[in-house]
Amino acid sequence: NFERLGLISLLFPRARVVHCRRDPLDSCLSCYFRNFPRGNFQTFDLRHLGRFHRQYERLMAHWRQVLDLAVFDVSYEDYAEDPEHVCRDILGFLELDRDPACAPSHAPECALEAVGRWRNYEKQLAPLREALGQTA
Repeated sequence: NFERLGLISLLFPRARVVHCRRDPLDSCLSCYFRNFPRGNFQTFDLRHLGRFHRQYERLMAHWRQVLDLAVFDVSYEDYAEDPEHVCRDILGFLELDRDPACAPSHAPECALEAVGRWRNYEKQLAPLREALGQTA
């Protein structure tokens, strides 16, 4: 929904946005491995993914400058390490009461395994790193 934050702020001026951030290499690699059923053509090429990710970052920076919208950044890696703490922070930002029945006691195993997954493919990620503006 990052592309629609301008519209969201017009329709819902008091909206609160939870923005989940993730290591760009892990995020792009996850999209690359995912076989999306339609659209998302940028996910078929590592260079395209890197360029898309940079444009996403640019657009988010733009929204932060021009919109009066409450945005709370959440780190995927922090969630994988300590989901209860992250969920408590999100609920605080949203001004919602914590319900113990809904509190996660641990992150899904797949979230923990996904952190740093890009290291398994480091040699193949040169095009992605280049597109992201990273050096090896």
